[in-house]
Amino acid sequence: MKVFEGWGKLSGENGLFVQVGRQALSYDDERIIGMNDWAMASQSHDVVRAGYEGNIHKLHLAAAYNQDGDVEETGGSFFDAANGAQVYKTMLMGWYHLQPKDFPASLSLLFMNVGMQAGTQGVDEHNEYQQFYGGYLKFEEPWLTLEGSYYRQGGHEEHGLPIEAWMASVKADWRPTQIIGATAGYDYLSGDEYFNVPASGSLGMVQHKVIRGFNPIWGSHHKFYGAMDFFYVSTYFSGFTPGLQNLYATLELHPWERLNLSLGYHYYAIATTLANMDRTLGHDIELSADFAISKEVSLAAGFSYMFGDETMDKLKRSTDNSKLTWAWIDLRFKN
Repeated sequence: MKVFEGWGKLSGENGLFVQVGRQALSYDDERIIGMNDWAMASQSHDVVRAGYEGNIHKLHLAAAYNQDGDVEETGGSFFDAANGAQVYKTMLMGWYHLQPKDFPASLSLLFMNVGMQAGTQGVDEHNEYQQFYGGYLKFEEPWLTLEGSYYRQGGHEEHGLPIEAWMASVKADWRPTQIIGATAGYDYLSGDEYFNVPASGSLGMVQHKVIRGFNPIWGSHHKFYGAMDFFYVSTYFSGFTPGLQNLYATLELHPWERLNLSLGYHYYAIATTLANMDRTLGHDIELSADFAISKEVSLAAGFSYMFGDETMDKLKRSTDNSKLTWAWIDLRFKN
């Protein structure tokens, strides 16, 4: 049995705090760090987190270190991610948030240094470090919300290859009345320039000198890139990524106090150019409804239709992506 959260927190009257233990980290729009609470196993971290929270300024600092339990037997510090709840060996994070008084915009800055276990246990074990840094900007009025983010990824991945990747996103949410609303946005995540996915047989040898595919690490991918989780949850056949362009729009209706209806559309395309492949990956249509039975109980349901293009079939190496449907139902209880 594994515990999702278990922590203790000390808070001072001056805004300072210290929080220690296994805890969920959720920052800004959850693009880079989120709870990912759609999955059966949500993301939490064994960290020491400390900082300051005021009305205008907020600063969080966090540090994590993961170690196998058999260190006395092996005599080393090798960390096998398969044996723990985390996929990394070390993590340092800094987050700063600015919310000026009586001003409708806010700014967040994020930096992370993540150490991934590399090498062979007892032979050449070491850490490879990668860095994430960027910012998130939000403008919010009662009828209009604008969001934008930009992040870069550098350092080295587990096998020592240098990383040069980036992502950017923009989003607009328009609420002219309490009955109707609309959302539109665009995401761009950089991709690897070339990798070989033959029609059949084993993969060909492709030598990468630089990793250019952005990895949104602990982000809540289900929230951004479609309900069917085609991207950044499931991988491409080669293990590398051609990146992603996600152009989307959603129409929401609130015809009754207890009922919410939603119709969404995603256009997917790869971010890089691959030989003999069109950039278009496919189109996704999503319908959902949420009905509040009472204050404590609600019922939600949804239906998604994915029309994958030929490029999707080649990269996933499956013809099952052409016409896919998925339906779900969710009964929620809350205190």
